[in-house]
Amino acid sequence: MPELPDWYQPYFPELRAGPPWVTEDMIALEPSLARIVEELADPAAEVASLVRQAWERGEAVAVVGSGTSEYAAQAVAEIIDEALRAVGAPGGVVQGRESFDSSADPRSGLLLAVSHGGRSRVAVGALESARAAGAATVLITAAGADTPVAQAADLRIDLPMADRSFCHTIGYFSPILVATAVGAALTETVVDRAALEAHLEQARATDSAAASVARGLHGVALHLTAGSGADAPAARELSLKIEEAVRVPAAMRGLETLQHGHLVPADESTGAVLIVADRRSREHRTERAEAALLACRRLGMRTALIATADVVAAIDTEIMSAGVIVIPDLEAAPAPVSALTATALALQQLTIALVHLAGVNPDLIRREEAPYREAAALTDAKIR
Repeated sequence: MPELPDWYQPYFPELRAGPPWVTEDMIALEPSLARIVEELADPAAEVASLVRQAWERGEAVAVVGSGTSEYAAQAVAEIIDEALRAVGAPGGVVQGRESFDSSADPRSGLLLAVSHGGRSRVAVGALESARAAGAATVLITAAGADTPVAQAADLRIDLPMADRSFCHTIGYFSPILVATAVGAALTETVVDRAALEAHLEQARATDSAAASVARGLHGVALHLTAGSGADAPAARELSLKIEEAVRVPAAMRGLETLQHGHLVPADESTGAVLIVADRRSREHRTERAEAALLACRRLGMRTALIATADVVAAIDTEIMSAGVIVIPDLEAAPAPVSALTATALALQQLTIALVHLAGVNPDLIRREEAPYREAAALTDAKIR
């Protein structure tokens, strides 16, 4: 085994000289995590009971996180809120929030915190502030009981697998499956684990399409990602993955917001990846996506689409210059579940394809370079 460099820390990901990267190993394991919907059914039912109690008392349910966990929290909120709608609640009972905002402005009711590694300072702050405000607190984590964050939660849901890369993929994906189990408990339905796993395998098999799209996007100076509804968290997560793994600037816009001023600085050096997977109002979302793609192409931007087959069939392929990633639609599942599970794997495959073209290591998110290690330390975001 080669000698490790002086800067390498024991908690860092495995140091590899080249691909396949640890991040790729994590993505490959994700379809097997469909078992979460069964293995965590009991704690998910406890969370479902707390969610229902908060709704019946007229209190808010907040799902919080930071970084990848923030976008996972937004995805969790989409799934649980849709389940509540199915049993008669109005929309908007469950909301995704950033952990810092939640700690600065705590509210009573119920707070679910997503903290994959269990060492986020703002997650501790959000949980403690929520407790002080009289809220019940739940933690979704892969770090177990012996972490600062775990001590601040009334109930803990332990994920069966932790990310071994700093470029979190399982950290985004696993909470989505927990939310799927919570939603099933709320609606008193059963998740078809076999069908879900097959759906995830189909989504993971988008690697060839992702490689083609990556070749079309490679070399742009800025990536814009866009989505609406349950596709918005996925677009945000893709933006983050491109920045931390590919090391190219990226920004997320709402599907409609993209078309209101944000294209002014865009040109041939800009790429756009639109996501249309949420089947709710899908025809309307498809129309707005096509309009956005037309506008982007008029500016010479490189354009790509991650969408279900019916959406792709409805849009002129000429305006998707970098190509298309077609994802499956699990019709037996609630709309947010189908969209968020499929887009999770597709966006990760696209990220890895871009990483290969860039020739960089995604696992360390640039911690091999002193300025980036020092900047991370200066943020004081983690408790070590």
